[in-house]
Amino acid sequence: DIMAEEVGMQPYRCAVGHVAAPEEAVALGQHIQSRMPNFREFHMSTVGPIITTHTGPGTVGLIYYVESE
Repeated sequence: DIMAEEVGMQPYRCAVGHVAAPEEAVALGQHIQSRMPNFREFHMSTVGPIITTHTGPGTVGLIYYVESE
């Protein structure tokens, strides 16, 4: 909801990262793309060992930014 409010109809770039939670990451990515189809780039990947050490398995994270024109 926060992302949708901040992004609105502007173009954006987004990434979903996860720690041993690929199904949840895919579901989040699909939800975002269907709700806000004006993305320029969308990436999904596992996160590195530093984040994994502090968050543990099952973590799903979202990073996005609105493109300034």
